[in-house]
Amino acid sequence: MEKISNWVLLEIFSYLDINSLLESRVLNKRFSSTISNNSLWKAKFSSSRYKPSTYHSGAYFKFPKTSEIMNFSCINDPDKPPTFENMAYYFNILRNPQRIIKCAHSVSSEDYTQTIDKVLDYNTNEFWSSKPYDEDNTNEFAVFELTGICYVFTISFKTYRALYQGGPIYPPKRVKILIGNTPDEYFFSSDEFDVEINENYNTILVLPNIVKGKYVRIDFIEKVTREPGSEKYYTVLSFVEITGFPIEIEPNPNSLESIIKSENLKNIVSRHDEIQSPFLYSQINSVGLMNDFLLATSNLSCNEIKNYFVAVYEQKNEENDTKVYPTNLTADFYFDNKDYERAFEHYRRIYDFYGVFKCFIIMEKHTELKSFLSQTWYRVPNYAEILKIARKLGLEYEQKMKEVLKKE
Repeated sequence: MEKISNWVLLEIFSYLDINSLLESRVLNKRFSSTISNNSLWKAKFSSSRYKPSTYHSGAYFKFPKTSEIMNFSCINDPDKPPTFENMAYYFNILRNPQRIIKCAHSVSSEDYTQTIDKVLDYNTNEFWSSKPYDEDNTNEFAVFELTGICYVFTISFKTYRALYQGGPIYPPKRVKILIGNTPDEYFFSSDEFDVEINENYNTILVLPNIVKGKYVRIDFIEKVTREPGSEKYYTVLSFVEITGFPIEIEPNPNSLESIIKSENLKNIVSRHDEIQSPFLYSQINSVGLMNDFLLATSNLSCNEIKNYFVAVYEQKNEENDTKVYPTNLTADFYFDNKDYERAFEHYRRIYDFYGVFKCFIIMEKHTELKSFLSQTWYRVPNYAEILKIARKLGLEYEQKMKEVLKKE
């Protein structure tokens, strides 16, 4: 190894990912000196390429491990040239994501008192609604001001389910993210992503691209759902959350997960109304404290993500007497865990007839299924839709339903 020149070592190290370089750096002094050479990091950063942002939908967004996103594909920060010290800075901020929304700045349209600022508080049942439209090809946007110039990691939102209307969900058809330093000019734009029609936590992951700005604009492209009765199209959101890291704050070398684990759980509970969000839940769950947290905060108001975790721990621990409210995510959770009776009850109470029929089919409750088919409610699936639901469950279910429906 001593016969290998430093330039050859640099060439070898240039093929390693960042996590491997960090591990190799502690092996000996020569490796440490070579890997700390700024020419290595300049070459790695200059050879990087932009990677598109990605869309994720689920019960909550599991923030990726630092080692999974340290291979930066786009670092364009004139204030921090490519050096080993600055790479360590990025490493630390990625281990400490924070909620960074200061306020809702502006929105394309609002419906009466259902203003955009309603989406900033997760602990309420309030929501933002667009104005009504006759056509589905209308667009909306919302601009959010951050706590300062921030590195932006994720933008998340939840669409609203109107149970008082029979359970319709009002998502946009597609979504796009823009980031800039003023509310009128944006230098970063994501691709457009199709939005799933459910109450899941929808997240656009900007990483591994390192992007900083003071304003985030979310474009909601076209509409999906008509309001029963008026037949008008709306886009409606119940929550928006943006995570990242403010540039004026010195990053803590410890990860957010380790900070949560070391903090007294009572302190977290006491500040719960202030900090409640799916992001906090995901961090608490990642360090194994979710069960204790839920038991300590049994007086929480109903919300989708909290109910998902309650359902998870209800199955793990039957002593958990925290009430589980019917929601789309918890119904899906029970169904995926083959607890079809519980899943059916949740689907029924939120008027999710596709879920109801899915349970009827898999439990072979054909008499009840036929009874539901006789209803005149506008959201009851027709024969073709029932066969499509059965097909997703398996060919044997599809064949069985063809026989059942043939007898009608």
